[in-house]
Amino acid sequence: MKGILKRIESNKIQTTGILTIIDEVGKVVFKCKTLELPWLDNHKSKSCIVKDTYSVKQKTSKKYGKHFHITEVEDRTNISITSGDLNTKIKGDVLIGDSFKDDVLNVEDSKKTLDKLLEILPNEWQLHII
Repeated sequence: MKGILKRIESNKIQTTGILTIIDEVGKVVFKCKTLELPWLDNHKSKSCIVKDTYSVKQKTSKKYGKHFHITEVEDRTNISITSGDLNTKIKGDVLIGDSFKDDVLNVEDSKKTLDKLLEILPNEWQLHII
């Protein structure tokens, strides 16, 4: 399986997108909304990461519990795909949810969305950010 994160809109506060999960035969098996920091030249804790292809691995931590870790990010560490509903909590990660909420966007049902991704995705997969 692979994921394609298509960024939709970026402003000075945040970047919105859609994460599409595609199986081995090219069938879309899941879609959700994403929320990232704005593009600010890949600056740590201020910017979303560079558009590229990344290896993603399932990880467990005290802070996030089970989530996904995006590996080999240029000049960055500890970038995760995780649950979280508020744009103020992004810190460089990719937050996921089933819908957007409010003018300064937040994502809704983030924990349920992450649980679904953990259920359908293998422990390691490829993510293409476009």
